Amino acid sequence: MSSTGHLDMSGTGDLDMSGAGLKKGVGPRRGPTESGRPPAGGAGPRSYVIYAPTPWESPRQPAHNLADALAVEHSVLYVDPPLSPLSPIRYGLRSVTWPWLRAVLDPRLRTYGRVRVLSPLALPPVAHPRMRTLSLPLLRAQIRFAVAQAQLERPVVLAWRGIPELSGVAGESLRVAVVMDHPAAGAPLLGRDPAELEAETSALCAASELICTTSYPMHELLAERRWESELVPFGFPADLIGAFDGAAEPPEYAGLPRPLLGYTGGIDDRLDYDLILRLADHFSDGSLVFIGPVSPRLSASARAALAGRANVHLLGVRPRTRLPAYVRYLDVALMPYADSLWTRHQSPMKFWEYLYAGPPIVGVGSAELRRYPPPLMNYADTADSALAMVEQALADPGAGREERRRFALANTWDDRATQLDALVSERLNAGAHALGDGTEAGLGTAEAGVGNREAGLRTAKEGPASTDLASSGPSNRGTFNNGTPTPTSVR
Repeated sequence: MSSTGHLDMSGTGDLDMSGAGLKKGVGPRRGPTESGRPPAGGAGPRSYVIYAPTPWESPRQPAHNLADALAVEHSVLYVDPPLSPLSPIRYGLRSVTWPWLRAVLDPRLRTYGRVRVLSPLALPPVAHPRMRTLSLPLLRAQIRFAVAQAQLERPVVLAWRGIPELSGVAGESLRVAVVMDHPAAGAPLLGRDPAELEAETSALCAASELICTTSYPMHELLAERRWESELVPFGFPADLIGAFDGAAEPPEYAGLPRPLLGYTGGIDDRLDYDLILRLADHFSDGSLVFIGPVSPRLSASARAALAGRANVHLLGVRPRTRLPAYVRYLDVALMPYADSLWTRHQSPMKFWEYLYAGPPIVGVGSAELRRYPPPLMNYADTADSALAMVEQALADPGAGREERRRFALANTWDDRATQLDALVSERLNAGAHALGDGTEAGLGTAEAGVGNREAGLRTAKEGPASTDLASSGPSNRGTFNNGTPTPTSVR
């Protein structure tokens, strides 16, 4: 990898296009039972408790995908964010309102496939600081009871939230934090205070023995702040293969003039609407389609931009199993992000679905996408180069299709779960963690944990990378301070 974060394709062998695994600087991967050391607590599958950022019944997010993938080999308890009886109707009546309401009113564990789900109750309003404090004993008791009911022994806690206040409740053997996005950058999208988000992320990292992140820019940011992290990228949801392969062209596409350029996902202020207008004007004989929810916080200027072009079409939300058809039958799949603190650190989950769908991909604004060279991704630094890349892609839309699909199949969520579980095994075997309530284990030096973690992208055969985490140096624990990195750099 070059200093700019691009994958070097000049004969270095960084990217194996046959299996599309990143290979430079990593050794052969071993599965959790191939290392010669059994999982903590004895040989065989282990248990995971996931403190998820969104309820199970909400639109599918990384926590859902990892839960399903881990549950193939392990016992998994997915813990929803605390809900009050008022939570399901907070934003009005929607398709998820009734499932959420049933979950709130039924305290029993629910089973979805191999995953068990707990929806803990809290006192309303759940976001109020005093109510959160008063609800904490109730929340801890519910989780403790659910872990016992599910017969989970010394599980691994995998958390997007909640580790500091829930430390020790599950009788966990290890605490793993997941940090996906720049904390302060998400404040406008979430309607939260940036300083609070930074403090929550700092507390999450401080209470964890292993930190995982999903993009190389976030991995570097954590390193600058002296937090060791492991790069575990998103993956392709292999359960959708049938939906992609068997998809018929959506009826909405039949009457739209081509070329057909499209985007799927949230329509919010992360997108570059100046670029979208230029695309609409440049390809005025074609169509731009957007499939996904429109954010209630979308700016008036963005709404006006979308409404101001007759060839821009907002098709609304589509069910997860129907969405593959809308991507498969595009001429070019777009990832038109504006350059911002958020997009510079995000890792778009849709990239992996775009890959398997097949059409050429043109992306702007998300720095993580720079790591993927053509034919996987056509990354543009400017609007002019984006227009040129779309033109080039339309000239030969089938070019690179099979390489993109192979890359997706070599990097599924099952592969990510195997990688994560191997990291857990390595960390547990690096030292006998006897974790009590609020106990922290040393993590070794920053240098030991933040090298060039390209090991997250590999061939399906190789499994997750083995990483030596038994560093004996002093622990380096940083802080998040309103977006200002600490002066210490890892390299």
